[in-house]
Amino acid sequence: MKTFDIALEHLKDIDFSKYDVYHYDKNNPSLENESVRKQITERKTYFDSDKRNTFSNDYYRSMVYESCIYHLIDLAQGRISYWNVACDIIEAYKDLLKTKFEQSEFGSEYPKIMMDRFINYCNGLNPPPSFLNEKSEVRVEFFFSAFHYMIDKES
Repeated sequence: MKTFDIALEHLKDIDFSKYDVYHYDKNNPSLENESVRKQITERKTYFDSDKRNTFSNDYYRSMVYESCIYHLIDLAQGRISYWNVACDIIEAYKDLLKTKFEQSEFGSEYPKIMMDRFINYCNGLNPPPSFLNEKSEVRVEFFFSAFHYMIDKES
């Protein structure tokens, strides 16, 4: 089982419908938001200790867990999930991996066209959430998580 699927399993029963990170005010959190944050933290302990969850390192697993949270929030809010968009982009261009492709500035494994499409998607969000805006470093990491989910046999 892939790391993202394990995260989905651990997070599936949390109600993200009232927890919208696009409009989250960390200086004035609601009780509902705090309840969800507490559940996320508790489930992370189980996710981290899950015996099936041994692929890669702690950083990768944490990024995938966070990716999954934002994916579930998007779905609960009735938005198109950024994760699904990333996976669609990767699926559309995965045959490039069999060729000599132009590499992304972020790493040789990642085709530039995939990264450019994802960055353009993120930049087109109005307003973009903090985790996908141009100042965010995690948006690239979230794309990498989706890339490995789609491409690697294990991830």
